[in-house]
Amino acid sequence: MTRPRKITPYLNCGAGYSFALASRTNGGMLLNPAIGAEIALRGKLQLLLNAGYEFQELERLKGYSDDHFSVEFRERLNHHSIVLRAGVLF
Repeated sequence: MTRPRKITPYLNCGAGYSFALASRTNGGMLLNPAIGAEIALRGKLQLLLNAGYEFQELERLKGYSDDHFSVEFRERLNHHSIVLRAGVLF
């Protein structure tokens, strides 16, 4: 949205749905907004730096049994993370 400069700020947002590869596990919503800067190095080479927040849902079935009883329950997890990324664009 702006002309390229030595340092160009940007906003980024990733959203989607995660799929679990393990059995008895379901994926969930994934959201990752971030803010960053694109730094021109040489020619077309650029350094990308950003910081953001990541939220992910996950659901899995857990169970326990012994000689006297057996129980199964559903565990819902929400992961909240701070994300720092660095990359090179060429």
